[in-house]
Amino acid sequence: MQPIAEHLYRLGDSLHPCFLLTGTAHSVLIDAGPAFMAPTYRKEIEHLLGRDKSPDWLFLTHFHYDHVGGAPYLLRHFPAMQTAGSVKLGRLLVRSKITAGLM
Repeated sequence: MQPIAEHLYRLGDSLHPCFLLTGTAHSVLIDAGPAFMAPTYRKEIEHLLGRDKSPDWLFLTHFHYDHVGGAPYLLRHFPAMQTAGSVKLGRLLVRSKITAGLM
């Protein structure tokens, strides 16, 4: 975990980053990284927000495995977190052939 600017953190390592933006009312996780990094992201999010808090939003920038692979794990651990992304991404995420590879 590395602070980038006030309220902005890079989670994970420099090869597999995702970003957490914290605010006074809401927090946003930008991308979910690859699946194998998701436990690291979860621990770092809990360290920054507290164990009883969750990011409010998960913004997915695009559908590449290194940006969405950790989403299922993170959504299981932060069930209140809502997702957002492009319409095209939304259509892909409901296709069982694609989501089977993410679980």
